[in-house]
Parts: sequence; C-alpha cells; structure tokens
Amino acid sequence: MKSKYSEFLKEEDILHLYETLTIGEKYYVLKTKNKIVDKVINKLKIDFDFTVKDESYFKIEKTGKDGHDWHVDTGSSNHMMWCEVGGTILLKQDNEGGKTYYKVNDEIIEVERGIGDFCAHTSNIEHKVDPPVGDRQVFLIFI
Repeated sequence: MKSKYSEFLKEEDILHLYETLTIGEKYYVLKTKNKIVDKVINKLKIDFDFTVKDESYFKIEKTGKDGHDWHVDTGSSNHMMWCEVGGTILLKQDNEGGKTYYKVNDEIIEVERGIGDFCAHTSNIEHKVDPPVGDRQVFLIFI
C-alpha cells in the first residue's frame, strides 16, 4: 500500500525541521519529541496499521549523487525487518533528477512531487530515487 499527501508540510513546518534537526543525524521516534514528527505519525495512522517501536527513526537526508536503487524498507540485507511503514517528504530540490518511482505488480509508477509532498508506503513496496543533479533533501521516517 502507498499514499501521497500533496503539500503536507508548509514552509514554516519545513523551517521547523531545519531548526530542530541536524542533517544526516538519526533520531528515534520514542526518544525525541518533535511536533512535525507527531503530525506525520498522526497522518500515517489514518491510512496505515503500524506500531511505533524502539527502532523507529527519522532524519533529514541529503540524497547522494547515486540516488537510491530499487529497494524495500526492510533493508537490502533484511537489517530493518522491524519496519512496517516508510515515508519521505521532499524538503529541498535545487536540481534536476531525483525522481521517485514505485514498482507495484511489475508496473513502474513515477511519483510527481513538489516541496512538502509526503509519500508513504508499507515496507514491502519496492521503490527508488533517480540520481539527483544538485541539492535534494528529504525528511525520512521508518516505523
């Protein structure tokens, strides 16, 4: 299952993330309170069934020059088997490329995304991000 929430975060929400989080640092949901994370989790509860676990985390990530090849959120070596739902919110895109795709029943679906758009999916949904040209930053959450 996958969902897209257009314009989920407003400019002031994105600013709050940059003011309260360090890019690249991992924060655990049960240990770090953040009003935007609460907003994300409350939205996910509407469409997904999950339990927040000790391992559940969030972070701001700068997309690497290679993007992310096809994967599922339980990890390439099953190191995140606890993950039930993954989500990403586009925060910054001063570039070209960096497009997001889902693979559902062997059909490849391109997701049109703007700043603040939130894409969420169960951990078994295969997805990828093309290599970006320039600076692309996202908020990631794994529950």
